[in-house]
Amino acid sequence: MVTTYVEGPAPVTQQQQQQDIVYIKTEQPPPVVYVAATRPTAPPPPPATTTIVVVQKNRGPSVINLSFFLLTYGGMDLGQSLGLNVASTTFIPTPQFFYSWFIGFIVGALLASVGVSHLPKIVFYILSCILELVDAILFVSSHDYKCFLAARYLGGAGIGVLTVAYLMHSSEVCLRTNRGVLTGAEQASLTFGIGFEAIYGAFWADTVIDSFNLVHGIIGIVFVVISFLCTVFTVIESPIYHLRRGDEVKARQCQLKLSLTNQSCTRIFNEAKRYVQEDESQSLGQQIGGSVIPFVKVLLLRCFVAFSISLPLVVSLEWSSAVSMRWYLWPMITSGVLRIIGSFISLSVLDKVGRKLVTLVALFCMAVLMISMAGIYGTVTDAYSMRQVSNLGMAFQFFAGLYVCSSSTYLTEAFPLKVKPYSIALIVCIEQVIHIIVIMCFKIGGNILFRYFLAVGILLLLGLIVLAVLMPETKQMTLREAGQRFRQTYDIKMY
Repeated sequence: MVTTYVEGPAPVTQQQQQQDIVYIKTEQPPPVVYVAATRPTAPPPPPATTTIVVVQKNRGPSVINLSFFLLTYGGMDLGQSLGLNVASTTFIPTPQFFYSWFIGFIVGALLASVGVSHLPKIVFYILSCILELVDAILFVSSHDYKCFLAARYLGGAGIGVLTVAYLMHSSEVCLRTNRGVLTGAEQASLTFGIGFEAIYGAFWADTVIDSFNLVHGIIGIVFVVISFLCTVFTVIESPIYHLRRGDEVKARQCQLKLSLTNQSCTRIFNEAKRYVQEDESQSLGQQIGGSVIPFVKVLLLRCFVAFSISLPLVVSLEWSSAVSMRWYLWPMITSGVLRIIGSFISLSVLDKVGRKLVTLVALFCMAVLMISMAGIYGTVTDAYSMRQVSNLGMAFQFFAGLYVCSSSTYLTEAFPLKVKPYSIALIVCIEQVIHIIVIMCFKIGGNILFRYFLAVGILLLLGLIVLAVLMPETKQMTLREAGQRFRQTYDIKMY
């Protein structure tokens, strides 16, 4: 039997039934469906997160606004106390006229030292404005010698109050990167006032005498009004003041207003808390004992500020210029400008170069120039030599301006909180006492200028050596770190 395989549809016939034929039915394969493998569509990205950083203007330097104008007017009064433009007054000045401002300063500083840790700083700023305003009004409205004398006592008291409050306040609201500028502004503002008194007094020398006092008082009134407005609208209390009183909420609010960013606020606030906690952990006796060495260092540094501008220096500059020059007033103008330039250069480098190097360089130049003037006074006094004295006196004022600003910065960094206001007040009062002693002992005649310049020059040289060994460099340090550095017996590092 033969089996035949035939492809195709099976026909239905009779023969098919008789033969053993197997038919295979083929079907077309099912269609193949190809599915393309595509990457699944990614979900839409979430919206970008927007981070808002609250940036606030650092309002710590606003304290300079109010102090600058008040201290500038105080510098004008200080310049008069040291012999600038006293010939333009309507009376013959007496020793009391010269030293009255310094006595008032001492009273005001002692008053502020007692209350500055217990009352808001704005109280002392307003009190200073009131005292300075009365001073200026008396200059404008009266021609009586006793009224002028009262004005000088009140004006000195106002600056004494302001100095202690400002030095305490500025050191606590500033950053460690700008403490030199904020605290050094105390002496820079006084220097600006001294220079301004010398400059405008020289131009006013040939005018009516009464108008000089009138202009002096009007300038004072304008400066006081500006300072008062700055006090009311811009002054922010120190966070350390509230922390010492246990009010952490108000302290943080003050720090938020002072800080550049929220992040820096937290960092600075934590440092302030550590500073206060460290202070509270020490007893008053411990802090007094730990302040002895810093007190000696800063006292020596600050006392030399009294020799940077003094009655003998002003008399020497005026007399040497009058002997050797046709228009003797221009050296007064030049010396005022140079002192201002020196102080502002000092402010610009205290937080970059450092305090110690600037102080020592300026002090060395002051000592050399002082001894040079003594050498000329001890040999000849002709017109040529007096011209050299005048030139040296003008150069001296530049380095004096360069020197004085660092003393304020060091003064704010040296002491613990419990004794800080009393130490500051005592040191600045001793500075005024030196002024009073020089005024009372200075009598024109003989070789007084030679003896004065020689003695002071030697003192400056000896002080230079001592300060080079004792004074620390506190650039970019917190108050807590600077205080620890000050308590070391000696520190010869220059950076």
